[in-house]
Amino acid sequence: MKLAVLIPCYNVEKFLPECLDSVFAAGQRFLAAGTGRRFAVHCCDDGSADTTAAILERYRAAAASGPIEFAFVTQANAGVVAARNRLLDELPAEFDVFAYVDGDDTVNPSMYERLAEALERTGAEVAEFAGPLPAETVVTDMSRYLLKRTAPGIWVPIFNKLYRRSAVGALRLHPGLAHEEDYYFEFELHQRLRSKVLIPGFEYNYRINPDGVCQRLNLRRYFDSCARRIELSLREWLNAGRIPAALAEDFRRELAKDAYRMCLLKNLKRNRDGALRRQLFSEAGEFFRRIAAEDGFTPNGLNFWQRTIFQSCLQGHYALARFLVCFV
Repeated sequence: MKLAVLIPCYNVEKFLPECLDSVFAAGQRFLAAGTGRRFAVHCCDDGSADTTAAILERYRAAAASGPIEFAFVTQANAGVVAARNRLLDELPAEFDVFAYVDGDDTVNPSMYERLAEALERTGAEVAEFAGPLPAETVVTDMSRYLLKRTAPGIWVPIFNKLYRRSAVGALRLHPGLAHEEDYYFEFELHQRLRSKVLIPGFEYNYRINPDGVCQRLNLRRYFDSCARRIELSLREWLNAGRIPAALAEDFRRELAKDAYRMCLLKNLKRNRDGALRRQLFSEAGEFFRRIAAEDGFTPNGLNFWQRTIFQSCLQGHYALARFLVCFV
């Protein structure tokens, strides 16, 4: 097995050495656990303004004579999705398995050893840590993963997995999504998977970075990305017949809850910029009306208070929505 770990990096000088040290330690264990293996770490510096590039250069020099292969590229800032996609696009063909890590996170030493062992032993296309699972499980029915809120385990993150490159093929993270891109990618992938193996535990250490995208939420970008994901899910999945009939109504209800939470509630509750909050509220109403007319979107699945706030948005009653959101 030839495994590459792909790491997008943007202004992570505070955390990158710890991240790389953990990946290198996991790589050493992976290499020691089997013969004929290769382990590579490929990074993309996404236009960092700090010393990220200098740190990567230091690690490249240190790794030059060691068993772990290390390489990095730099680019003008284009976002984490573009960085991840570039790393996979430019990964040499001989690497048949890959994993994602973010530059401010760490992994446990046994992470890749355990995932690779399960992947090789079962012949599955993806190996995934699934939290408090009683025992290792091979899954061949992927229909359960078409509903985000009812899928077992913690399947949405792209960091808890090893992917066979042959299973992913030309699929990439959607370039139009800055949020929920992992969910969209995983949904597309699960439509083509034949099997995956779930492993008890979780050996990826996610860091809550106060300077990260999720903590310093850009609500303008968040709204645009989430609205795009809702629209794509309606057009490319539900209305295109890619959701089994037995799951269609549940899927529609999940989309309604996501649309309410992401495109309306998040803005009303978290946006401290009054002018932008009012603007996004107005855009949400326009968006909901448009996808209702063009794509058959309905607010099924919302409770009474959620539906009332949703209707106030459709009717442009900003003050009423601001008042009602205090009670949900």
